[in-house]
Amino acid sequence: MILIVFDFDHTVVDGNTDVKVPKEALKNNPVIYDDKVGWTEYMHLIFKECQKQGITQGDMERYLKEMQLTQGMGELFKWIRENKEQIKVIVASDSNTWFIDVLLRHFGIDDVIDAVESNPAKWNGDLLEISRFAVSKESTKDS
Repeated sequence: MILIVFDFDHTVVDGNTDVKVPKEALKNNPVIYDDKVGWTEYMHLIFKECQKQGITQGDMERYLKEMQLTQGMGELFKWIRENKEQIKVIVASDSNTWFIDVLLRHFGIDDVIDAVESNPAKWNGDLLEISRFAVSKESTKDS
C-alpha cells in the first residue's frame, strides 16, 4: 500500500482557499488580520462578516469554483484513480472541510480521497461555522 498525503492550498489547488473567498466576498469591506487572533478564529470573523453582508453559500461555492487544480494534478489524480487499489490518499490542510469538499467534488476527485483532515466547517443557516481541527480517530471527510 502506498500512502500519499497532500496539503490542499498551493498543492492540490493553485491558490489559497482562505484568501480567495474573502478577497472575492469582502472586496469593499475586508477584515484585517490581527495576529493576536489565531487563523481559525480570523476565518470565523470572515464568515461572520460574509453573513452580515449577505454572502451566501452559493456565492462562496462560485468563488471557490473559479480556482484551478495546480498544474499536473489532474494527471496525477487520474493515475491515482487507475491504481487506487494500491493507494491511500489523505488531504491534510489548514483550510477547512467545507472548502475542500466543494472543490474535491467540483474537480471530480472526491472519490479518490480517503480522508480529509482539516478544520471542520459546516453551514448553520446562512453562516459557515468553522472550528479548530482536533486529532481524532475518525476522518472529517464525511462531516
